Amino acid sequence: MIFFENGTKEVFFTTQWYETETVESIEEANKTSFNKYGHIKIFNTPVFFAGAGFSVFNNYNIGNPDDFWKFLTSDNSAFLKTKPFFYYLNIGTKGAIDSLNKNHIGTEIQFSKTSKKAIYGSNASNTGRSEVIFNACFFNMTINYYRRLDRKNKLFLIINPAINIGFMGGTIYRTGTSYSEANTYEMGWQVSTGIDYFLEKKYGINFRFGYRQLEINEIHADPQSPIGSSAFLTNNTDGNRVNVDWSGLYSTIGISVLLNSKKTRK
Repeated sequence: MIFFENGTKEVFFTTQWYETETVESIEEANKTSFNKYGHIKIFNTPVFFAGAGFSVFNNYNIGNPDDFWKFLTSDNSAFLKTKPFFYYLNIGTKGAIDSLNKNHIGTEIQFSKTSKKAIYGSNASNTGRSEVIFNACFFNMTINYYRRLDRKNKLFLIINPAINIGFMGGTIYRTGTSYSEANTYEMGWQVSTGIDYFLEKKYGINFRFGYRQLEINEIHADPQSPIGSSAFLTNNTDGNRVNVDWSGLYSTIGISVLLNSKKTRK
């Protein structure tokens, strides 16, 4: 990554400072030959970064657990509720892939955790208490493409498709018995786009908007089952297993820190 301070005699290339003549733009510096400026060198050294953030908007499709909830409560007007907030932590690397430092490519691993009652419902009636709680965590492995939008290397457009692995937890309470989810997992995908804006040479703000596609079958611990687990059907007669649909649109805001952006004199 290149940071350039216009009008000064210092140009910052990746992880080192170099003294040189005044250069009016990053493009000019990159196009300039080594013979003209003597000791300017262009490095495309990968930059490592870490970050954290949270959801500004998030949606879960839920799927047929709504039918299961109607069956449990004997109420066709009943629907599960959501607490769509989640937070994330990430770490990754990226580097320029052209001489003008306009295009970057990288990879990233992200961990996301939903709220404890991401999808939930609770009901007490003459027939007893019913409760459903689902939560999840997601591991994303992304390939990121960055396009620099300004001349000072502070503003980037980013597109990042990802493979998503989701783990589901929670509890279901019915007919006087509590059933704990067996931390089942499934694979899905997601894609997002957004903006990275660097306030300083090491710190940035990230904005993302995307769509996540992921469904996880309900499986709970069951000591009475020969295999130690079983699954609920939506109404005990149709043969359809409860399948939680975590798919939906989302947007996030976060911060990132460049881990190997150091100032050294040459």
